[in-house]
Amino acid sequence: MNGYAAMRPEELSADDYAAWLDKFKPKKTTDDCYTPPAVYKAVLDWVTTEYALQSRRVLRPFVPDGDFTALEYRSGDVVIDNPPFSMLTKIRRWYDSKGIDYLLFAPALTLFGCDAPCSIVVSESITYANSAVVHTSFITNLDDSKIRTAPALKTAIRLAVKGLEDSRKLPKYIYPANAVTAAQMGKVASVQLSIPREQVSGKLNRLDCQQAKCKTFFGGGYLLSDGAAAEIKAAEIKAAEAAVVWELSAGERAIIEALNSGNGGQTHSLF
Repeated sequence: MNGYAAMRPEELSADDYAAWLDKFKPKKTTDDCYTPPAVYKAVLDWVTTEYALQSRRVLRPFVPDGDFTALEYRSGDVVIDNPPFSMLTKIRRWYDSKGIDYLLFAPALTLFGCDAPCSIVVSESITYANSAVVHTSFITNLDDSKIRTAPALKTAIRLAVKGLEDSRKLPKYIYPANAVTAAQMGKVASVQLSIPREQVSGKLNRLDCQQAKCKTFFGGGYLLSDGAAAEIKAAEIKAAEAAVVWELSAGERAIIEALNSGNGGQTHSLF
């Protein structure tokens, strides 16, 4: 039992009281990711046009405490919905076994885990009704491809996400090799590096070319000698070399060669 479990709320410290209240808050899970209407409409509009579904009945069988297998499906129905992600493989297999067409929301990072007939890689960040933010893609049996992208769908979702204007990404800047910011140095922090004072200018707020656009170094910056700039470039290369690189096995290369020749077909999973 926690030390404050038997105490009244008014007897708890501020931190303990916050922790006590937190016990009663519903926890966010990817199974409770109810889709914002604007996002669903964007997906529905794209799917309807992409796969010519104008005359077909669209179903949304996934409701709290519901049983998607108990729904009365008719010939020609197509399911376009956001299922519980923990059951995605089970759901996909059931629909495939019944010959029911579908396009389902899916978590982008584990998209290939359910081995769907087609994975549509969108990888767009969606804030769902429970405030969970999930990078989302899709699976379907409506497409002839095994893996594909859908830039138009990605754009439609991005435009539909509420508050998009407030969450625009900052523009990316590429600085000359002789100009350095703290953020740039952070990329080589895993590499031993020391730059002498005599090779670094006084602090700068902006480059001359930034003044006309009213831009500055975020957090300030410095100019470096050519030698110091070369040291940082070398450190960037060394930091990149520290990454783990996965190589293909001979068996995997054989599968790829078969695919290249058009004789691969649907290969079996290696694991």
